[in-house]
Amino acid sequence: MVIQFPQLRGLSKVKHVMLIVLALLAVSSFGLASLHALQNIHKMLNWFEYPGEVIAVTLAEQGLVEIEVPIELVESLPAKILPESCYPHAEGNTCLIVPRSAYAWIDVFDPVDVLQNPNNPGQIELAIASGLWLPVASYVLAAILLAGLRKLLGQSGIGEDLTWENGQWIPTVSALNTVCIFAVEPQVIRETTASRKAVVFWTVVFAFIGLSGILTAVFEADANPFNILLITVISWGILGAALYAAIETRTRAIYQDQKGFLDSHFFTVKRIPWSAVASVELSNLNREAQDRFDRSSLTRRKGPRPLSINVYRVRDGSGRDIVHFSEKMLPLPSFNALISRLHKAASAAATTSPIESAQELQIIDRDADIGYEHSIHPVPPNRPAPRLSTAMLIILAPFGLATCLLSYQSLWFQYAAEQTEGRIVEINNESLPSLIVEYATEKTGSLRIESDGAEAYRAFRIGDTVSVFYDPANPGDARLDLFLELWLGPMVAGGFSVGMFLLIVLIRRNLTL
Repeated sequence: MVIQFPQLRGLSKVKHVMLIVLALLAVSSFGLASLHALQNIHKMLNWFEYPGEVIAVTLAEQGLVEIEVPIELVESLPAKILPESCYPHAEGNTCLIVPRSAYAWIDVFDPVDVLQNPNNPGQIELAIASGLWLPVASYVLAAILLAGLRKLLGQSGIGEDLTWENGQWIPTVSALNTVCIFAVEPQVIRETTASRKAVVFWTVVFAFIGLSGILTAVFEADANPFNILLITVISWGILGAALYAAIETRTRAIYQDQKGFLDSHFFTVKRIPWSAVASVELSNLNREAQDRFDRSSLTRRKGPRPLSINVYRVRDGSGRDIVHFSEKMLPLPSFNALISRLHKAASAAATTSPIESAQELQIIDRDADIGYEHSIHPVPPNRPAPRLSTAMLIILAPFGLATCLLSYQSLWFQYAAEQTEGRIVEINNESLPSLIVEYATEKTGSLRIESDGAEAYRAFRIGDTVSVFYDPANPGDARLDLFLELWLGPMVAGGFSVGMFLLIVLIRRNLTL
């Protein structure tokens, strides 16, 4: 029989969707960088420019800064925020409180230029290099990062069944000879418990980093939804890489037959013919660190000597690495038989002609199979577990239903509810800033709604207008037209759903195996 890996088809579809999403995000990020750059150039060439000086940055936490500017600029503003007291340093100047970019690096007494839109005198902006161009640089770096992640994902082999042929990995369906077609049930070699524990430890560490990034995106990102989405994608990327390493180690299994061996885990299948093996070397990954420790003087030594991390490197005739194995895998007799077989295959490839090598490999295969049968009992074939699947679906159902319900509510408010303009009448700064918005409908008088607390809301000021979505049948049931107010719940629920789904898939695969 041929070993089947049905999960690869679904993983391949998910991979293609992720490649498309990363490409769209990279293009969007580059487009935003170009748009911001053009806007900055337009402002510097066409907007009015006034000299100014920073007086105080005590309002920086609210996204505001107090500056000293000419009186004619203040008089031309239709709406302005003036400080309670002002002591200008030059005649003809006065004080003004203006919004400050989160990217702007300024301090007291710094000279600044103030730009004013001639077509909209109420629109002013501080002309600070960091405030104008750091957002552009961040979008460019984000585009490069997303493009790199897309390339890395495309070359990862996720969802693919590959065969090593002519010095490269090609799809197994295109290979001349198919490796690992079994007449009997295959024998499985797995990672040791120690390897799994080490990977689990680092998975927890990187998962903590990824979750911290997600919380940062929610509570400390600015009000730009794209930035929030970008930070979330990067954080999920870190979390996904950690889970990938854990699942790969947990589900790794090696099979072999007369033609070659198969190195598989949940995400990828790689088939290597015996004829491709030219050398098998035991390498210490910590050799350089140990040499540096040994060369250092006794006074400079700190801590214990780095431990040896030995892996078997299987290479082809050109010295290219094909696959790596841990020094010890279980069951040990079966793994030792595999390593012995690899050494014999490498020796046969180096000392004999191709015809003699093939004949010798047939003898090696027959001898190895005889010893291999007694090294471990055959593993029963994979069979579906319907009761287990039903139980896991029951566990996953509440998370999926919550995600669907919250997403439906957000979409309904955004596209089906009535909309009106509200005004911020109060900002609650007890912990994280929350906005209190007053709005009115045709059927009711003045109503108020309070947002959740978020660091992004420090950029808002009293008097700013915010769109409000409300249910015409119940005007008190409303949502603010802000990204966090509409999509924070679906994002959190969706994250829990994805994490729970990956955990369930991992548990089910291990139990069925």
